[in-house]
Amino acid sequence: MNASVRRRADIIRILHGKCQCTMRTLAEEFGVTVMTIRNDITELSFDYPIVTTRGNGGGVRLVKELMRQTCLLSQRQKQAIEAAIPLVDANHATELVGLLYAKG
Repeated sequence: MNASVRRRADIIRILHGKCQCTMRTLAEEFGVTVMTIRNDITELSFDYPIVTTRGNGGGVRLVKELMRQTCLLSQRQKQAIEAAIPLVDANHATELVGLLYAKG
């Protein structure tokens, strides 16, 4: 799987588990530049309710209240999605990883 696809999926997972995180912290976590994280956040914001706040106490957060609430995937469904990810192009892989984290 493409490194940016995996990183973006991991960013969503991290934001889903935390209230807020700085771009600098995310950059350090993934060993990339803040600009790379900023680009990732921009791309992710097209599909996820992400809010960024500048300045002291600012950061990136996922507005969980705006995420669609639907049924969780079964273990078998998760495994099927995971198996399909390496077989599709990067755009579809991003969608599958997003589906896995959003519904799984």
